[in-house]
Amino acid sequence: MRRNWSHNSKPSAMRSQLLSSQSEEVGGLAQLLKIQLDTSTIGNAASYAKIVRENAILRRSIRVANDVAERECELPSDVEDFVDWAEGKVFDLRGDRQSGTVLSIGIPLDKVLANFDAMAASPGIVTGTPTGFTDLDKILSGLHASNLVIVGSRPGMGTTAFALGLAANVSMKQNLPVLCFRRK
Repeated sequence: MRRNWSHNSKPSAMRSQLLSSQSEEVGGLAQLLKIQLDTSTIGNAASYAKIVRENAILRRSIRVANDVAERECELPSDVEDFVDWAEGKVFDLRGDRQSGTVLSIGIPLDKVLANFDAMAASPGIVTGTPTGFTDLDKILSGLHASNLVIVGSRPGMGTTAFALGLAANVSMKQNLPVLCFRRK
């Protein structure tokens, strides 16, 4: 009996069948290679970054369109000024796409070094927002503004539960907003 497994199949079921020499029942080597190719890897990071950047531009364009529509409904007294303003808003979208936010390396580096100095001056003290996980706070000294925290592991290791626990601790104990994205 041949089973067709998809990339959504449970790895534990596939693993046990492979170990019992029933690899054909999980689709054979071809299916395993397909699963490997369909799995997200760091090699795809550039294309994921491009998708995120393009979606951000689309969200900004929606905001610009809404701003233009609102101001248009107010019936501006000087139509030429309104059109110039609207054109400027639209052209700003293109400028963001081409150059992004460019800062001298000194500005963000100074902030990072100041954070390191604060952490070094008070070892073991949480200088950022506590996560609710004592050992993690000792390593990271808490969560800090403008840091992107990526949590990753193999399937079934509790990554989602950990991330949601961290988010719950920060939102409920520190009364701060939290945003989580999950990619599987």
